[in-house]
Amino acid sequence: MLDLLLGVEEEYLRQDASRGAEGCAPFSHILMKEPWALTKRPQYTLVYRRGSTYADNLIVMKVLPNKLSLSRYGFSVTKKVGKAVQRNRLKRLLREIARLQLVKPGWDIVFIVRPEAVSAEYHQVEKTVTKLLAKAQLLQ
Repeated sequence: MLDLLLGVEEEYLRQDASRGAEGCAPFSHILMKEPWALTKRPQYTLVYRRGSTYADNLIVMKVLPNKLSLSRYGFSVTKKVGKAVQRNRLKRLLREIARLQLVKPGWDIVFIVRPEAVSAEYHQVEKTVTKLLAKAQLLQ
C-alpha cells in the first residue's frame, strides 16, 4: 500500500516538475488554499470589526489594511441570499470579478452579498464591485 502511495506522490512531483514547481511539498497544489483567499474565521472577524464599510444595493464591502505584499479576498453569502446553487454562483462570479480587478496590494477585502444580487447579471455585479473598490480608493 505504501509503495502505491509513494508511486502516486512521485507522479505528482514529476508533473509539478514539468510545470516548473520544483521543490514543492508533495501534494501541495492539492492541499493548500490560494494565497489571496481569507480562509480562517479570525481573519473574517478582524475585517468585520475593524474594517471600513462601503455599501451598495447588491454588495457590502469591508476592507482592512493587512501589511502584506498582496490583497486577500473573502466572500460571505448567507442562506438568506438563496439556496446553495444561487450562493455558489454568486461566489464564482465574485471570485472571477476580483481576479480581474487591479487592486492595490496590502488589503483584506470581504464582499458580503445581499439577497438582491441573486437576480443580477454578471455586468451589474462587476459594475458594483468596481464602484465599491473605486470608492475605497483601492484600484490601481
